[in-house]
Amino acid sequence: MSDIDLNQSVLGWIMQNGIKTERGEKVEFKEHYFLLEPFANWHWKQATMKSAQIGWSTLAILKTFYGLAFRNLNCIYCLPTFDDVHDFVPSKVDNMITNNPVLAKLVHTSDAITKKQIGNNFIWYRGTHGKKAAIMHTSDLNIYDEYDASNIEVVDLYASRLQKSKYKGEWFFSNPIRPGGIDAKYEMSDKRHWMIKCSRCNHYQALDYWKNIDKDKMVYMCQHCKMELNEEDRRVGEWIAEYENREMHGYHINQLMAPWVTARELVYLEETKTPQYFYNMILGLPYIEKDETVDKELILQNIKTDKNNKLRNAMGVDVGYRELHYVVGNHAGIFETGTIKGEKIWKQLEQKIIKYNPITVIDANPDPYPRRKLVPKYRNQVFVCFYKHNSQRKELIEWGQDDKRGHVYVDRNQMISSIIYDFIDKKLPFTTDGRTPQVYLEQNLDEYCKHWQNIYKVTEEDRFGMLYSEWKHSGPDHFVHATAYFKMALSKVPKPEENEEKRVKGAAIYVTDDSIPADRIPILGKDHDLDDNEAWKYI
Repeated sequence: MSDIDLNQSVLGWIMQNGIKTERGEKVEFKEHYFLLEPFANWHWKQATMKSAQIGWSTLAILKTFYGLAFRNLNCIYCLPTFDDVHDFVPSKVDNMITNNPVLAKLVHTSDAITKKQIGNNFIWYRGTHGKKAAIMHTSDLNIYDEYDASNIEVVDLYASRLQKSKYKGEWFFSNPIRPGGIDAKYEMSDKRHWMIKCSRCNHYQALDYWKNIDKDKMVYMCQHCKMELNEEDRRVGEWIAEYENREMHGYHINQLMAPWVTARELVYLEETKTPQYFYNMILGLPYIEKDETVDKELILQNIKTDKNNKLRNAMGVDVGYRELHYVVGNHAGIFETGTIKGEKIWKQLEQKIIKYNPITVIDANPDPYPRRKLVPKYRNQVFVCFYKHNSQRKELIEWGQDDKRGHVYVDRNQMISSIIYDFIDKKLPFTTDGRTPQVYLEQNLDEYCKHWQNIYKVTEEDRFGMLYSEWKHSGPDHFVHATAYFKMALSKVPKPEENEEKRVKGAAIYVTDDSIPADRIPILGKDHDLDDNEAWKYI
C-alpha cells in the first residue's frame, strides 16, 4: 500500500476526519485490511463479486461523496428498485450524513431521498425497473449496487448517460445470485485474488472454504502445510491480479477474509443454510443447480422432429405494453411461439383463437380487456390467470368457480419450477414437423430461449427468518410466463386416447363435460371435406 498518498486519497480523508459508519462506528481498516485497495482504487471500470456483510455499501457511499467533493464527478447510484432506494438512502446514506459533521457540511440537499448535492455536483439514486429515470441525467460515474438483482436492460440505458464524460466510470458489485451477472463481469476482469501467506510455511494462497477449513478442529488451516492459520495470517494480504492486462479491475471477496468470522461459524452456516445461500452470501460465489436455470441445451433436448396434428390445442398469452407473447401447442408438444405487436393486438389474438381453437389462458394484468371481453365471449375456452401465493392450495392450479368462473390461480414460483422440471424430464416437447432440432432452435426459439436465460432463483429470508425461494428476472421473461399459462391451459385439455385420431380441418376436438359450447366453436373453413352439419357429429 506504499503507493497510496493518504494526504490526497479518500483513505486519508476518512482517517483525518474520523468518518463513522451509518451505525456510528468509526471506519477502520485493521479488521478490514482487504478493503484498503478497493477504497483507494479509482479505475474507471470495476467489478466486485462479493459476500454479504463485509462493508462494501459503506465504501460505495463514502467514495461517491468524495468523488463529488474532490474529483468533480456527477454520479448515478443504481439499486434494483425504487423501493430499494427508499430503504437504502434513509437507513444508510442519511444516517452517515447525520453521524459525520464533515459530510453534513458538504451535502446541501441532505433530506432528499433521490438526490444529494455537493457543490455543483449531484448523486442521483435510481432504481433499474423503469426506463424513464435512466435517460434523465448525465453522469461521470455509475454505480450498480446489487447488480444481479437489477434489470440489465435498464442498466445498459444508464450507461448511455456517460457519453459526455471524460471519466465514464462504471462500478458493478453484487452478491452473485444469478448466472451471467456479476460472475460474468468478474470473469471479464483482471480477477484479483486476496492472497495471504502462511506464517509457518510461507505458502501464498487465496482463501478457499473447501481447502482452508479443518472441520474436525474447527479452525482455518494452510492449504499446503495443513497447520492452523492465525487471525494475523488471514488479516494481512495483498490483491494479486490473475490477468494483468485486462481493462476491468475485478475483486472477489468472501467472508473467510474477515478476521471476525470464525471457522466454526462458517461450518454452522454451511450446515444450516441452503447451498445457494451459503455460496452466494457467505462465499461470494455463484451457485447453480440443474433445476435453477434454463439454457439452450435444455431446450434443445426437448425438441422432437415429430409432426404435430395441431388438434386439441392450448395457448398461453403473456400481456405487455402493446404486445403479446404467446405459446401454442398440445399434448404432443409446443408447435408455435411468437409475438403480436401493434394497436390491434387483441384482434390478432382472436385470429389465433379462431385458427387453432385452443383452450387459452391469458395474463390477467395489466390490461383488463381479456377478462372484460374475451372471457365472456369465449366461455369455458378463454381464462385469465392471477399469480397468487396460497400455502393452503392443494393443487398447483386452481380454477375459479361461481362468480370467479373464467379465472385461474397459480403460485408463480411453483409454476416456473414445475416447467423447469418438465424440461429436465423431457416432458414439455417442441415439435418441428421434420426440421432438425438445431435449425429449429436457431430459427424459431432464439428469443424464447433468451427469455428463459433471463430468470434466476434466489433464496431469501422472510421477516420470521424462514428461507424461501423466488424466481426473479434480469431482462424480458415474457415467454416464461406464456409457457406457464400454456401449461395451465393444457391441463384443461383432455389427452387423446390411444389410436384416437379424429380430424376435422380447421377445428380442434374436445370430448369433455366442460367442453366449449357449439356456438363458440369457429365455423369450418371453405376447404373442409365435411359439411357443417356432419362436422358437428365429431365434436
